[in-house]
Amino acid sequence: MLYKQNLHQHSTYDDGKDTPEQVILAAIEKGFDSIGFSGHSYMYWVENISMTLEGTEQYKKEVASLKEKYADKIKVFCGLEVDVFSEIDLSGYDYLIGSLHYLKMGGEIVGIDRSKEVVHGVIDNYFGGDALKCAAKYYEHMSELYKYGNFDIIGHFDL
Repeated sequence: MLYKQNLHQHSTYDDGKDTPEQVILAAIEKGFDSIGFSGHSYMYWVENISMTLEGTEQYKKEVASLKEKYADKIKVFCGLEVDVFSEIDLSGYDYLIGSLHYLKMGGEIVGIDRSKEVVHGVIDNYFGGDALKCAAKYYEHMSELYKYGNFDIIGHFDL
């Protein structure tokens, strides 16, 4: 069976542009069967694109309320996109996406899901200009996702 859905949807709780309700209404208008929100988990080292701890609780409450409100029109799921280095509670979600947006380089957490220029800087500064070494480190971290949670979906495996 084919479903018209999106399970990797952000909102104004993290780095999305629309509120959860705006997203739901657009999905209904486009004939979606379901929509799943996957707010970026709280990341203490970069709060401008992740949900805050307080915002995470509000996000869960709002999505639960909207799930009820639109139950006769669309299935709504509350998920979480978990960066592997987030140290947060993973309970209370319909599904979890395990993703890697950062590399751990010694004691430093370095953004790898960035512009071409920033990624080239990471490759130059941390890997001596060797992009294959950077890719190897990325996939090394990806292979350790299972240590951080029981994820239903793997995000950005080809970043």
